[in-house]
Amino acid sequence: MRVALYARVSTDEQAEKYGLDSQLRALRDLAAARGWEVVAEFKDDGYSGATLDRPDLTRLRDAIRTHTFDVVLIHDPDRLARDLVYALLLEREFQQAGVPVEYVTVATDDSPAGQLQRQILGAIAEFERKKIRERTVRGKLEKARRGLLPGGFAPFGYRLDANGQGGLAVVPDQAEIVMAHPSGKSSTA
Repeated sequence: MRVALYARVSTDEQAEKYGLDSQLRALRDLAAARGWEVVAEFKDDGYSGATLDRPDLTRLRDAIRTHTFDVVLIHDPDRLARDLVYALLLEREFQQAGVPVEYVTVATDDSPAGQLQRQILGAIAEFERKKIRERTVRGKLEKARRGLLPGGFAPFGYRLDANGQGGLAVVPDQAEIVMAHPSGKSSTA
């Protein structure tokens, strides 16, 4: 059986630290355990599952139409999509092309109960994505109300200070460097 692997993480930080590598390792291990030949790997690093506009997902969808593999292996349903409608659309598109999707974390079962389980997991993934966004926005708004920088990093010449103007305080040694002109004279601006 010829298999294509698909992995996705939402942030570049996840991709660099652990996300894609651990997903691909698990996918390769499962393919090897089943005696499947991995013929393609698709990976979207830094792309939300809430959109279909992902470079390697697009390549995967195009490749499915050429029948160069027999099955797509994905770590978890939320790696395919974090929007229930998109997840259902993609699974149906793959199925209609004769290339089913299988997951590492969820048994693939096309019975009504198996389909319901994947739909529930898809709804939970979408809910979780929306809750994460809600908490992130709420946290940024709270930082702004306190006068802190949303990113949490102070520019050179400053340090974070909740009591300072704009949540910053001047670092005198660094401020001298910032204020110096290339000619070596201090700026009055």
